[in-house]
Amino acid sequence: MSQKAAEAVVVAGGGRGLLFYGMLLIFVILPLLTFVSALTRKLKCPEKSWKFCLLNAALRPIRQFRLSLGPINYKNGYNFDKACQKAMDIAAKKYKIQIDSKDSMAVWGKNKDHDFMENYRTIYATPTWKTMKFHNIGLMMANKEMNSVLIRRLQFVNFLKLNPDIEKISVPKPCFVIGLPRTGTTWLSRCLAMDPKVHAPKLWELLRPVPENQQLKRNTDEMMKDRAKRQKEVKMLLAMRKDLGDSAMDHIHEVDADNHEECLWAMSDDMPIMMHQLYTDYMEGSVFFSKMDNEVAIRAYEYYKKQLQLLIWQRKDENLENPTRLLLKSPLHLFYMKALGTVFKNCNVVWTHREPVSAVPSMGSLLKGVHQLYFEPECRDDHMLGKNLNRVSEEYLKKCPEDMASVNLNCKHVYYGDTTTNIVETIKGIYKHFGWEFTSEYEQILINFDKSEREKRNKMAEKKGATSGHAGSGHKYEPEEFGLTKESFENAGYKAYKEKYCINDPTLPKPEKKK
Repeated sequence: MSQKAAEAVVVAGGGRGLLFYGMLLIFVILPLLTFVSALTRKLKCPEKSWKFCLLNAALRPIRQFRLSLGPINYKNGYNFDKACQKAMDIAAKKYKIQIDSKDSMAVWGKNKDHDFMENYRTIYATPTWKTMKFHNIGLMMANKEMNSVLIRRLQFVNFLKLNPDIEKISVPKPCFVIGLPRTGTTWLSRCLAMDPKVHAPKLWELLRPVPENQQLKRNTDEMMKDRAKRQKEVKMLLAMRKDLGDSAMDHIHEVDADNHEECLWAMSDDMPIMMHQLYTDYMEGSVFFSKMDNEVAIRAYEYYKKQLQLLIWQRKDENLENPTRLLLKSPLHLFYMKALGTVFKNCNVVWTHREPVSAVPSMGSLLKGVHQLYFEPECRDDHMLGKNLNRVSEEYLKKCPEDMASVNLNCKHVYYGDTTTNIVETIKGIYKHFGWEFTSEYEQILINFDKSEREKRNKMAEKKGATSGHAGSGHKYEPEEFGLTKESFENAGYKAYKEKYCINDPTLPKPEKKK
């Protein structure tokens, strides 16, 4: 055999060897490593689905090398300042918004007294945030949320410049449903939103309030098509999140594009209250509430009011002189009643009450679930979370009535037990208090909705096999899980609150008669 032939055989053999080892790497070693990583994740986080664990493991090399593949982008990690620059680039390219880099304050709707970016940086500077460690899917979702919020703000500020008359629209005397998280605010607000004479913003409206085409006019077919497109986008976004294999929140708080949702989703444009920030917000409550004070909250509510004006403006055939009554909801409002009443003067308030020994641990369970969506479990301290939730809850249950009285708000108090056992009579009481018309049509809608929701919750409870916690929801929790005991809720602040509001709550044990 000639030398050249021999060399050719060696090269060919070497090529086959490289091909063999390449195939071995791709089809054996990498899948095996991915499975081992997924198995480790499953053992570490048993609440996660296998689908989630496998996807999270598969994303590891992409994150490791900071790659960008379509919607999967790990190039900058989690970086607020770079996200702001990226949002401006997208706004200019995709939405044709003129960006003047020399006047960034105007682009973002900021001024010397109003800088939402500083609100965000306050949270990013806290010790708790610095210890947060995203898992691979969590980092991807958090970046998606942050980019959406920043782009939405740029779109909104620009759209108001093009349509200044929007800010002249009357905002009808809104009704706000407030209360500690996990006191039935979601259930009650969704039932109140069933009234055909009421408008409650849906999740897709809060996430995508601004027309993509910045030149659109109201009451046009093009506007309706734009709204339908945005609604579809949000549905696809939520479907994508579920496809990622993480449904840890389904049994605690149902999320759907067409559900009536919390003001929190829209107000995150101005305050650091995106989903992935909530754990840090409560863990750093003293920092959060000292920075996000009444003045900051007033500016946030003024901004939110403009968002509501935009939503009213978009609704087909809406009477802008006398718009449909608005129903709004978020536990966040409990902490800012003075600011709320300053911006939405003479608004109505419905306050839901529940025994704190049930509500606070349930809130802890909710925040634990939120944390699991984004972060590794080792950077969560459940006992410290319980301690902080307990302190914040007691403080604001005492403060809220004082703030409400200072701005002269009309409030109807309702009890968690009443909303879960007889929602129709509870709502009749609310309507009577505010002098609203309660129609037979609305009553029948409520009866049918209550029946269907009870059947759904019972099926979910059977599936989960739950025996405690949120009745019929499959949501289980105990105070001890968060370092709390029943005695933790016997402080002076809680006692005053329970004596003032909860004595008639049918879920509470009746006090023993004195001999």
